[in-house]
Amino acid sequence: MKHNIPVHVDSAIGGFVLPWIEKLGYIIPKFDFRCMGVTSISADVHKYGFAPKGSSVLVYRSSEYRKFQFFVIANWPAGLYASPTLLGTRNGGTLASAWASLRALG
Repeated sequence: MKHNIPVHVDSAIGGFVLPWIEKLGYIIPKFDFRCMGVTSISADVHKYGFAPKGSSVLVYRSSEYRKFQFFVIANWPAGLYASPTLLGTRNGGTLASAWASLRALG
């Protein structure tokens, strides 16, 4: 906080398990946006989010941080290329399945 350094939380499997454990009444240390300084959180949808292997979610406290996620290149032979990930050519089936899993789970 003193040096204004953004903090990312890789909550992996905990991102889908810990909130439910906390709802059951167990004391879980705060690890999410309730903590000052936390700017982004990732969670593996392919574990207890029940989505295909290799899918994760990344959420930001503010859209100000999200703008740095985009990969854009203008000087390559095929013209302008922009993607929210460096691996912009990934199969859309994994994304669609992860979205469906999250919608089904709520």
